[in-house]
Amino acid sequence: MGSQGASATNYRFFGSQSVQAMKQLKWPVITVTRGAKFSDVKKIGLACDFENVIESTPVDEIKKLVGDFNAELHILNSKKDEEPDPEKVFESGLMSEMLAPLPHEYHFITTQNTDEGIIDFIEKNTIDLLIVMPRRHNLLDKLIHRSHTKQLVLHSHVPVMSLHE
Repeated sequence: MGSQGASATNYRFFGSQSVQAMKQLKWPVITVTRGAKFSDVKKIGLACDFENVIESTPVDEIKKLVGDFNAELHILNSKKDEEPDPEKVFESGLMSEMLAPLPHEYHFITTQNTDEGIIDFIEKNTIDLLIVMPRRHNLLDKLIHRSHTKQLVLHSHVPVMSLHE
């Protein structure tokens, strides 16, 4: 799907439609930014919040995708402070076990804005494809929670792929 329309109105409309498709459809959806040209996928970024990784991470699909492209896997986590969170450290260990023997690297990005931090990392490290795992939120969460998936789709310069648990 295209992540942006030709005008500001279409940008919001198509971006919103793409994000809704990514959140609602159980099949993988890839959004591609306007003007993108295909290039080999050599580096894949996986945006991960390290919450319930066993239940929420589509490990088989990630392994297959990385293997099919013979790509590097970079797992990205953004946080506001430099202090390690014991729960996230534990969950990242579980993730390593699940992804074994697939080689992968962790990148803990310290920033006040999660989306900007991930997009900045993608650009500086020439990531070719970003994988997101959209979460379902109840109505109250939707009112107070800013959608990281939406921000990444609308502002990333690389294709964004949604995978579901």
